Amino acid sequence: MSGARPAFLAKQLGHSLHMFFEVYADWINDTDDDREMDKIEESLGKTIPELTPKEKAAQ
Repeated sequence: MSGARPAFLAKQLGHSLHMFFEVYADWINDTDDDREMDKIEESLGKTIPELTPKEKAAQ
């Protein structure tokens, strides 16, 4: 929930990623979902150009 990468946290705790998620998955809050979706949408916006209104109408 702190925003730190799971791989980093697992290493700090001496866990594999599998063990980290097995143990701590219940602690990961759904409120982070919005933040993660924002990251995905921002990344897609950088790599996929937005359609113009004319292109949207042609779909």
